[in-house]
Amino acid sequence: KFDIQAAKRELDAKLHKLHEPEAPKRLKESKAKSGVQSAKFMYQDRLLALGLTYPELRDTLIKLEPSGLEGALRQRLLEFIRWLGARHLTDDILEKLQSDELRVKIRELQFLSEQQYADYDDSLYYEASKLSKQVIIETKTKQKDELARAMSDQIDPQKRQATNEQYKQLIHEIQELKR
Repeated sequence: KFDIQAAKRELDAKLHKLHEPEAPKRLKESKAKSGVQSAKFMYQDRLLALGLTYPELRDTLIKLEPSGLEGALRQRLLEFIRWLGARHLTDDILEKLQSDELRVKIRELQFLSEQQYADYDDSLYYEASKLSKQVIIETKTKQKDELARAMSDQIDPQKRQATNEQYKQLIHEIQELKR
């Protein structure tokens, strides 16, 4: 049996819904990483931007281990900057890169460099050295923490002593760098 009252209520509800502003639909979650992690390592991006833009600052990158930089992309960028040697980065070199991800990151670093380091002067060498030192200290601190964990797991007294010596050496190196 057809219920006219129920059909009328259903029709009224649909018409009413047509004239109500819809709540904004949620967008899909962004695939981009949160800027929080990125901001934490911004100093590494500034160092890479300086090295990318000014070949005369690249010797500040010599003592860096790629593993000291956060993420595979920054590590690849360090290797790319070292590959450049004394050459300036040109659009031709950039276009020959096969990795879009690397090309985009390089453009991002070029923009950063234009905004913060537009004109070369001697203070930029000091800035690059300071940033490089920060990366080295952070790398050695991570190594020290890993050794501390390894020592706590070590059962053999001789191996524990050797690990302890390495640990003390890293503490000494970190203190020297902080001076």
